[in-house]
Amino acid sequence: MIQAINLDSSFWFKGTGKKIQKIRDLVEGFNSDTAQPAEQTVYENYFFIALYSLWESEVYGVVYEIFQRYPMALTTEKFIEEYYKNIFSTRSKRTKEKMDTLGFKKILEISEIIKEKDLFFDTNNLWYSTLKDLFKKCDFNIEFLEAYFSQNDLSDLLVTKLSSIEFDVSGDEFRPERNVESYIDFLVSQRNSIAHSFKSPTGARFDKEVWLSLLDLFLEIFSALDNFLQDEILIKLLSNNFPELEEITNFEKVATKKSNSKKMKVNIKLNAGRFEPEEGAICVFMNKDISGFKKIKKFKIIKKETFTAIGYDYRLELEELYKTGTIRRNEGSLRFFTIK
Repeated sequence: MIQAINLDSSFWFKGTGKKIQKIRDLVEGFNSDTAQPAEQTVYENYFFIALYSLWESEVYGVVYEIFQRYPMALTTEKFIEEYYKNIFSTRSKRTKEKMDTLGFKKILEISEIIKEKDLFFDTNNLWYSTLKDLFKKCDFNIEFLEAYFSQNDLSDLLVTKLSSIEFDVSGDEFRPERNVESYIDFLVSQRNSIAHSFKSPTGARFDKEVWLSLLDLFLEIFSALDNFLQDEILIKLLSNNFPELEEITNFEKVATKKSNSKKMKVNIKLNAGRFEPEEGAICVFMNKDISGFKKIKKFKIIKKETFTAIGYDYRLELEELYKTGTIRRNEGSLRFFTIK
């Protein structure tokens, strides 16, 4: 199970874990056994509004930050096509007003448009389908998104601890599966219900354990999204030979007895530029076609020692950060990158 402190050590969602912990502290401190129905309703309303606000603001904030940090790598032809297709077909009043304010000439300058949040995010309902559309608009590979949610076994959360949550089913629709998509949509639906319809303060039932489990699930979701976004950005940077990455082509994996261990050792020879990866830095193995979820492995350097035998400079001990699939064993088909 992901802990809030682990999420705060992530790359993109730093601080998100602390925000979730603040909601958790309020939930844990609420005595639902002695509270009146009206009090329970207020707490339940606060819980869903707070969690949804966190969900929307953190995702939108991170995606916006990514484009401000790496505009050249991410504004691909496909991104530009999706971006204009979206803003010129939008029904969002806010987006249309922003376009009128900017004027047509400025709208055609993509470098200016990506600075405008009102044009980047034209909805306040971050359903799962909206999340995928957002990533598609950013030219990220959404085909592999669900695989990131499957990296950790969430069955205990999805099926057992959250089993009392009932999903909305209209007409003859089949009841949704208990997966990440269903719980994201459940949160959006609850938020909309509170925001747009009156809820009687009688008969409320604030189920503390269920809501705490929902917080646990969103910690897992944010962690998976962090991994997904890191990898997608990494692929973009590799494709464009950006200086944030240093390729080390002269390396060999050291044979170990524990073939299934999450740790491995690599001998490396530094490039002419003499960039030296340090302990704690991140390194990545990728197939040379650099595409696809099953073709990337990310490691943290946990130990670096001098190793001058057979023409190498250092021996690195690496620890796998998270499971990202297998890579072909032929070292000739791999790139080894370190992140500066």
